[in-house]
Amino acid sequence: MVKINTQKNRYERRKALKEIARRVNKLVDYFYNTATSIFFYEFEGVSKKTNNLMSRELEHLLFNHGWATVFRDKDGVVKIGQVVGFGKLGVYRQFVEWSSVLANGQTVHGLNETNAVIVYNNKSRLSTRYMIEDDIRNMIDTDISIIQHIKAIRVPFVFSGNEEDMLTFKTMWESVVDGEGAFFLDSESKTGQGEPFRVFNSDVDYKGDKLMMLYEAFENRVFTLLGIQSNRIDKKAQIGETEVNKNDDVILINFEAFNSERESAIESLKEIGINVKLHINKFLIKQRKEDKQRPQSEGEENNE
Repeated sequence: MVKINTQKNRYERRKALKEIARRVNKLVDYFYNTATSIFFYEFEGVSKKTNNLMSRELEHLLFNHGWATVFRDKDGVVKIGQVVGFGKLGVYRQFVEWSSVLANGQTVHGLNETNAVIVYNNKSRLSTRYMIEDDIRNMIDTDISIIQHIKAIRVPFVFSGNEEDMLTFKTMWESVVDGEGAFFLDSESKTGQGEPFRVFNSDVDYKGDKLMMLYEAFENRVFTLLGIQSNRIDKKAQIGETEVNKNDDVILINFEAFNSERESAIESLKEIGINVKLHINKFLIKQRKEDKQRPQSEGEENNE
């Protein structure tokens, strides 16, 4: 009868879940830095330091919640907060009254179309975090598969034996002599004492390159959702056995979904006396100019 150490299993499971959570947070932070660096706001009448804080807070809320509100408080100070509660809807599904919570926990009620504006992250009003979470988990699953595959290549054996022999062999395997695994053979045979210890060749084929391509495909899909071109995407992308053109149009449309909502909000802010300018990351603008100036390949010209 096999003895199951449930306490050890629970510990290993908690450890694995913590490791996955750490990886998720790490990748979310990576894409957070990218997504919140696309747009920058210039608020009129505030210091550079305050403007940077306001711009960062607005993009932070849009990334994590999908919407934010900009308003003037009773003292005339422009503030940015998270939209809370259900509020009241107009005939076109727009909010006509809502409340807000600021980063310091202060709650502001009675906001409406005459004194505040809601800024949406995109047409679907979804947070960037929500949009990319599934691809992030796919990237983590693929990354774990890559690590496991590399370990299988480095240790191309399958071990069979009782627990005592396995632990003994593990200790021997972890012994290192000049960077090489050291094997020690017992001079006395243990034949007949329990299950014999065996080693089998696992015949693991190297597939790390394909797994890496899959990882990059998930990463590129996130960039596409953000409306950003990745340097890893060539003019021709390989899907299965077929070459296809890079999805430039989808990237531009996705970018416009983010950009247009911010531009619309800025126009609405002007109507209530809050002047804001929207700026796009200068490196992103440079990339788009270079893409427009880049000549088409001979094959594409022939297709036209």
